[in-house]
Amino acid sequence: MLQFTNTIPFLFLTYLVNSCPTNWYPSALDATKCYYVAQHPLSWSDAETYCQSLGPNAFLTTILSAFETSALSGVAANNPAIGSLDQVWIGAKGINQDQTFVWADGTPFAYTNWLPGQPDRSKPCVSAQIRSSGKWSTDTCETQHYFICKYTMKPTATPTDCYDWHFNNGNSSTGTYRIYPPGVEPFDVRCDMATNGGGWTTFQRRLDNSTAFWNRPWADYKNGFNNGFSQNYWLGLDRIHALTAKDTNVTLHIDLFGNRCTQVIGPYYCDQQSGSDMHFDGEWASFSVENEANKYRLHVSPVLAGTISGSSFDPLYTESNNRYFTTIDVNNQLEMTEINCAAYQEWGAWWHDHCSIFMLNGKYDATRGIGGHGFSMNRMAHITDIPSWVNPIKSEMKLRRSN
Repeated sequence: MLQFTNTIPFLFLTYLVNSCPTNWYPSALDATKCYYVAQHPLSWSDAETYCQSLGPNAFLTTILSAFETSALSGVAANNPAIGSLDQVWIGAKGINQDQTFVWADGTPFAYTNWLPGQPDRSKPCVSAQIRSSGKWSTDTCETQHYFICKYTMKPTATPTDCYDWHFNNGNSSTGTYRIYPPGVEPFDVRCDMATNGGGWTTFQRRLDNSTAFWNRPWADYKNGFNNGFSQNYWLGLDRIHALTAKDTNVTLHIDLFGNRCTQVIGPYYCDQQSGSDMHFDGEWASFSVENEANKYRLHVSPVLAGTISGSSFDPLYTESNNRYFTTIDVNNQLEMTEINCAAYQEWGAWWHDHCSIFMLNGKYDATRGIGGHGFSMNRMAHITDIPSWVNPIKSEMKLRRSN
């Protein structure tokens, strides 16, 4: 995914601030465009797939004028990845072995720069002699060439989330930004512009025990609370609902830093990966939180990747999917209703039912970590696994709409 590097101040203005991603080169002709020269050769289809994987609005490059040919030649000449190899894939491809060629990003095919005798209709994929003549020729699509990707920013005056600030407006500095989701008043959030491509809207952050989480009432979790967006905070369930309702598919990312677990309650064990330098993470797709009328029910698909889940168990999906939100003063559990899991062992507000093993709003014990108590989670709670508790030092929960 794209990772931006230049530090850009928080903006309420409507114009674009261009900040090309790391290892991308700005266009000399268009401030909204950036170019990436691949570090390895691929077939045409694999090259296009690779470009698209780098982020939204990224494709094998178009070449729409002689000026753009010259600009790309300069980018390639200054990049050691291509070396002495001159032929690179561009985003043009023939269809139906006739006169029709198309650009991968859908741009109208108007400008051409063919070598004499080209194109060869039996070889539909197009490459360019980018470091010398700039002329185009066709080749079999399975041939492996270096390639150039193009990324186009699409600025917006009213970013609806951190994704917009990062990928459309080119902002690269992690920090506080104002966003404008539909249906709610604008509000400030912490945008993570570094993790896995950036553009993540952070809705939970815990750095230490200076802010109480576990014993806060329903109203606090509904409206949110914080002691500064660079410190501990909970964004608020109404806002989380708005952010997950506005897009078709949203990804949840959780980072846990360190493990304080030194003591265990019951037949459980501290995770073998303990210490301040540990990092556990995970990503889940189809993340959404319903509105208050539906008790902020959580929806999430099985884990996509990461180290939070054990070898055969996904603690978030198994224990919290389709559960209602419970706080110390509002018990929405469908099972185990005789106790309130938010209060039990100081596990805090969460999508509990028969009491979760994922308690990231639990009580923060600054002096020690106790497995199964307070601010903790179990990575491997399954009959075939050894239960493995983590009491994090820090946690972050963040969301981003899927590409």
